Amino acid sequence: MNILRYELNNIEFFTIQTTGESGMSQSGLARMCGVTQKAVDNLLERLGTSSCPEFLQSLQGKGLTLSTSYHEYHNVTILKDSVCALILEWYAFESQRPTEKARQAFRQFAAVGIRTWIQTLTGWQNFTTSPIPEKESKQSVRTTYHPQTLEDGELSPLIKQINSLQHHLKIALKHRHAIHNIVEKPVAVDLSLNRVVHTAVHEQAAKLNQALIALEAIREQALALELLTQKIPESEKITQSLNQLTNVIEQMRQENNHLKSIIRQQKALLQSRRQISPKYQLATTELENLDQTLAPRIQEITAILMKSQKRQGGTRAISTCTRRAEIYARYEIGQSLEEIAQALNTPYQTVKSYVKLTRKEMKYNT
Repeated sequence: MNILRYELNNIEFFTIQTTGESGMSQSGLARMCGVTQKAVDNLLERLGTSSCPEFLQSLQGKGLTLSTSYHEYHNVTILKDSVCALILEWYAFESQRPTEKARQAFRQFAAVGIRTWIQTLTGWQNFTTSPIPEKESKQSVRTTYHPQTLEDGELSPLIKQINSLQHHLKIALKHRHAIHNIVEKPVAVDLSLNRVVHTAVHEQAAKLNQALIALEAIREQALALELLTQKIPESEKITQSLNQLTNVIEQMRQENNHLKSIIRQQKALLQSRRQISPKYQLATTELENLDQTLAPRIQEITAILMKSQKRQGGTRAISTCTRRAEIYARYEIGQSLEEIAQALNTPYQTVKSYVKLTRKEMKYNT
């Protein structure tokens, strides 16, 4: 549990940050009342006995201290603000020996309320605002703050600056109210009011300056956002063009993949046909044994061609048919017309004509 502490003239004031409950140290209360700490101890002990003053009987059976669970203040007895108010009023007006110091302090508290007054000194604010950051000064001010929440860390820079501006303005307004209360309701107290007023004015000026700087930063960001807003239509056109181009590229990619698939299918089909074809088997035979390999096929083709010859026993007819058969046999195993013409030392046109005639006769006679 976080607690705020403020020390003024050796008097300690405390406020629980989460609830706003306030109190004073027992020794500080004694100094403010103008009595010894032993006198306050004796008075508190009497609350549990029959000798309790009638004025303080409302405190009997109730918790007097704020808390004893604060590690940094474990040696300090913190009395609740309501207890402090009654004891201060007791020493101011009801005791057998009222003190002027207690009367002055009580009047100060009566002007603004003891809890509000202590909260102002310790810098506590309610849940709608953040605690006031206090700097270490000659008055030994010590404060503890809530860590930043995850939601605050995720806010955009613009929203953070707006929240900071609102926070600073609220702090400045708070100090303004404090100054107003002091000026409108002056009382003679021994609590260094001049120092309090000076601190409040200084803090007010600093926070207002911070608010103005934050406001200027927000204005610059607003102008930048306005410029970006003006460029939105142009960026939308560029985005639309890029989307169209992306769609065209995607269509081309799909068509390309489709063509690749067709090519692979045709290649596989052609490969399977060539592997089962006798022409392919002949084409894979070593060229060193080409004549020996082609000899049976040449004889077969020659026999077919001789059937269409009028003089089948003539030497010229046999030579011509054998030549044509060799050309066609080489063509069957996959040699090009240029390769055949070069290998047999025969004109290209002759090879081409022989292939056409032989193909026609082979088709007719088989």
